[in-house]
Amino acid sequence: MSVPFLAACAIKAAVIFTVAALAVRFARARSAALRHQIWAVGILCTLLLPGLTALIPGWHAIRSSAAIHLWQSAIPNPATAVTPALHGISVNATDARSASVAVRWVVAIWLAGWAALTARLLIGLVRLVRMSSLATPFSDPQFLLALGRLARQLGVRQAPALLVARDACTMPCTWGFRRPRILLPADCESWPEERRLIVLAHELAHIRRGDWPVRLMAECARSFYWFHPLAWIASASLAEMGERACDDAVLASGVLPDRYASELLDLVRTAANSNRSWSMALAVARSTNLERRFTAMLDSTQDRRRTTRRSLLFTTTTAVLLLLPLAALRAPGQDVSGRFTGTVLGPNGSGLPNATVILTSSAAHMRYMTVSDAGGAYEFTGLPSGDYQMTAIKPGSADGRIPDVTLDAGRDTALNITLNETGEPAAAPKPMGLQASAAETNLVHQVPPHYPAAAKAARMQGAVILDAVISAEGVPESLRVMNPQIDPRLSRAAVESVSQWRYQPVLLNGNAVSIQTTVTVNFTLAP
Repeated sequence: MSVPFLAACAIKAAVIFTVAALAVRFARARSAALRHQIWAVGILCTLLLPGLTALIPGWHAIRSSAAIHLWQSAIPNPATAVTPALHGISVNATDARSASVAVRWVVAIWLAGWAALTARLLIGLVRLVRMSSLATPFSDPQFLLALGRLARQLGVRQAPALLVARDACTMPCTWGFRRPRILLPADCESWPEERRLIVLAHELAHIRRGDWPVRLMAECARSFYWFHPLAWIASASLAEMGERACDDAVLASGVLPDRYASELLDLVRTAANSNRSWSMALAVARSTNLERRFTAMLDSTQDRRRTTRRSLLFTTTTAVLLLLPLAALRAPGQDVSGRFTGTVLGPNGSGLPNATVILTSSAAHMRYMTVSDAGGAYEFTGLPSGDYQMTAIKPGSADGRIPDVTLDAGRDTALNITLNETGEPAAAPKPMGLQASAAETNLVHQVPPHYPAAAKAARMQGAVILDAVISAEGVPESLRVMNPQIDPRLSRAAVESVSQWRYQPVLLNGNAVSIQTTVTVNFTLAP
């Protein structure tokens, strides 16, 4: 699970939650059953979103990187660019943590939150199993007959198992899908007939509507999006609308609203565990939203109709038309390729260390650079998918080029490149003909190089000298390591940082031109 993927899912889920909330707001005069249906379909969409994003083909939004560089007219050709010399600068590597460490922390925090809520859900399910095993089957024949009549009246095909808890303060509740169960407190045999009918009608309404599996689905979605405030709001609203829909079903069976409210209030007063947050059962009355339920059940103007197949078809179709484009949309940073690796080879087939590998994306106007290690191996991670041109350069060798490299989203790619010897010694940096402070003055954005942890552990230090060609747009076009004896880990850190620098364009006779300079990155350990 990557941070861009989580961020993209969170943004898309926010769109779905917002659309569901607006739909519920628009349908505020309609029945609670319909509003519960809207929330249920919306939450299901957010739960399906990560899987669909990984499975269906994607279409691409405009890359943020391209938007940042819209001012660039084109990527210049190094072979034809004018390259006057510019005085070099020297920088010191910092000991700051790499961004990858922060990324790992973000993923770890998400995993911790997901694991905590998932564990809470599993504990609730285990306690339901324990409650069921400790309860005894209900044996009152008249009560069972009333349960059968109510089940047929409410459209429940199979009467659920009726259980009696050991505790008289247990809140009546229901759970289960294929074999649903209704749990009643130990003193239920002494209840008046009206209370029995009210409690059974409410719990049977939950079973007929399939509220318990919907509740589990909402808990799973909230576990995945635990950091998302809208996920908590959606889950709470779903629970409230589900209880109100069951209240409407009870009232539609002929129970008077004031008697129903009175019985619910008495149950809340006597139940000791009605507010246990870990409970995964659907309780007849929880005090968290009882006031709003009373207001709704005493309002004679409320719409108390059930949902229809037509409303379900319309809600589902609308959700699919929203979900599929969102799942296919690849937001900036989400549509990333896998690892891109390979080896820079010399003419004899051996690996070349400290060779600069450059990937250029003409479509996005972006350029990425790294350096091969001691064995000639290089690696890029997290690059946007797309088409690139690949170049490898090293002093004393002819440049190697591969014009067409395609990186697919989520897929690893391996490609070797061979450099031939030129027979010429490595060229020294060109003479610097501008004022000494020109480089510092033209540098408008600097990313400090980070000291590699592996190099620090090995007590490696030294200065990396880079021969840099800066394009007319102020973007590093190539960075060549001029002291090949330096440790490749230091070279890689220097190149990857300096490649993100940005310069103010240099004007020659009123026209922006490419420039050449040197950058020295000092890696020095504290004594």
